[in-house]
Amino acid sequence: LKPLLKCLADPMEKCRELALQMLSDLMGKVPSPEEGLPYLIPTVVHRLGSPAILEPAEELRLALVELMTLTVEVCGKHLAPYLDDMVQILQKTIVDPFPDVKKESCKCAEMFAKSIPEHFHMQAESLIKPLMQTISHQHSKVRVAVIRTTGTVVQYGSGKSVDDVLSHLAQRLFDDAVQVRQAVTDVVGNWLLELRDRYSYFHKLIPLLLSSFNDEMPAVRDSAVSYWKAVGEKWQKENEEDLKDKLDFSGVPPALYPVGVERPSL
Repeated sequence: LKPLLKCLADPMEKCRELALQMLSDLMGKVPSPEEGLPYLIPTVVHRLGSPAILEPAEELRLALVELMTLTVEVCGKHLAPYLDDMVQILQKTIVDPFPDVKKESCKCAEMFAKSIPEHFHMQAESLIKPLMQTISHQHSKVRVAVIRTTGTVVQYGSGKSVDDVLSHLAQRLFDDAVQVRQAVTDVVGNWLLELRDRYSYFHKLIPLLLSSFNDEMPAVRDSAVSYWKAVGEKWQKENEEDLKDKLDFSGVPPALYPVGVERPSL
């Protein structure tokens, strides 16, 4: 492992490329890949997490981030001691000039958040700034990746970052790309269902979800309605005791209610 990691600083690009290929094979096939973390992580921090970009080749920076994604996949909870190092890497790679590096970094950040949820919240807010710097990128696929990653980072964070990202998400509701608007609808809908402190943010999140009711694309409108119903049903279930009288003595449907139109639920 150590000789391969030394090769990542070789002046010849081909040598660095071959070393990365071998490292990926190694991490994916050895029985205890976590044993290599004390050597691998500091090396990648040096190559990708430094103030200046030390790896000049775009494709090799992408390969390095892909290696980190694989490392998260195979090592999981063993990466907890390297939380600060991983965040330092992702802070740089999310704002990398190469779009594919940005997308892979988003994928890596999501997997990392889900792999160590009991620790990730301590550093989650550190990723909000680079994500918001990238959320208006010219490539729609990058914008989608950033929005979905923002949803996961806030979900597995302390929840305090919601205010920092709401205005950016609201702007993306006017995005030309339907996939971007769908991503915002999915993130807001999931927050309304799963965010730890969601009741405190209902008054800020509900207007965003309601905005998707008027989207020009039927798929976005339908998903917004679906989330709206799910959120209402969950709220009703969680507040069953307070709503007991209304549930037990609900009013009789009006006689002249339009045919084929579904009445709102409680």
